[in-house]
Amino acid sequence: MSAVSKEDDPRVRAEDIILGAQGYGEAAKLTSICLSGDEFHLFGCWDDGDEFKFTLSSQELEPLEKWAIEQLLEDQKLKSSLNI
Repeated sequence: MSAVSKEDDPRVRAEDIILGAQGYGEAAKLTSICLSGDEFHLFGCWDDGDEFKFTLSSQELEPLEKWAIEQLLEDQKLKSSLNI
């Protein structure tokens, strides 16, 4: 079984889509997503440890952004179930 390259990892691609659409650069990483009503609250941090957050309306997401959110939520759910 071959390893998935960083560029082919769905979680990395999803994170790049969401962060890029919001104007964040490669120094930003997402740490968690919470759903409240029809809004997604996304939390992240910069390479230096400073934290940030932003909110996206589920009704305003483009199809690619919806796919990205689904990937990130699935990854978060998996990590939670494994206590990672």
